[in-house]
Amino acid sequence: MAASEAERLLRIARRDLRMASRLLEPDVEEASWGWALQQALEKALKAWLRHLGVTPPHSHDIARLLVLL
Repeated sequence: MAASEAERLLRIARRDLRMASRLLEPDVEEASWGWALQQALEKALKAWLRHLGVTPPHSHDIARLLVLL
């Protein structure tokens, strides 16, 4: 179960990363692609935690996720 959840989160992270790359147009605000990158990183860290058998918290705090790793 943890592996499939980790894979699901990693798929979402990849999707968010693709979205961020599409937002790198000069007329797009930094906040837009920054948000997408934050989402990708958050999902990737949560996938890593799941892979390790840890249930990630319902948090968007990257530092907190890193501490758990």
